[in-house]
Amino acid sequence: MVDEIRNTFGGQRTNSCLSSDRRTKFYIAENDNTSQSYIVPSAETSVDVDKCLVVLNPHSTEIFHLSIDACFLTQQHGYDGEKCDFVVFNDGLFCFVELKSNAESEKRVLVNLEKARRQLGATINFFDDYGVDFSNHFLRAYIVLKNKLYPQDQASMKERRKKFFDDYEVDLFEESEVAF
Repeated sequence: MVDEIRNTFGGQRTNSCLSSDRRTKFYIAENDNTSQSYIVPSAETSVDVDKCLVVLNPHSTEIFHLSIDACFLTQQHGYDGEKCDFVVFNDGLFCFVELKSNAESEKRVLVNLEKARRQLGATINFFDDYGVDFSNHFLRAYIVLKNKLYPQDQASMKERRKKFFDDYEVDLFEESEVAF
């Protein structure tokens, strides 16, 4: 998949936004100053895990991270639409991820969920419009929210997942952990 993205969008653009890791567990966070996502180095202990995607990699395979917001899709690259924060993938799984950790109320969480779905959908459509071949990958979309404010209404969650799948043919998860 890395080669396909490089061939489609250019090696320099892709490489400047791409990183990878083989640890069995690591975090992906967003830099508050630049809005660019990054793999948290093991030495960084000040990261708030409530604001991260937790990546579980029990087989220590190479997992790739491509920072989308503030790196891969920018006005400099001719893109000014909505976009998710990053994608994370390996040889069989490709995940679009939006971090939404700034909600301080249940109402704000619902607003964030709606915005996150639009951002994820726009990024999925962008890759589709450029003909990126996902035929060898399971596709997922993740919305990461602060765990303590997470809405527990299972019926509305199922409804959101169904609508998202109907719109984009991608499974939607509202959780902070992905296992490869």
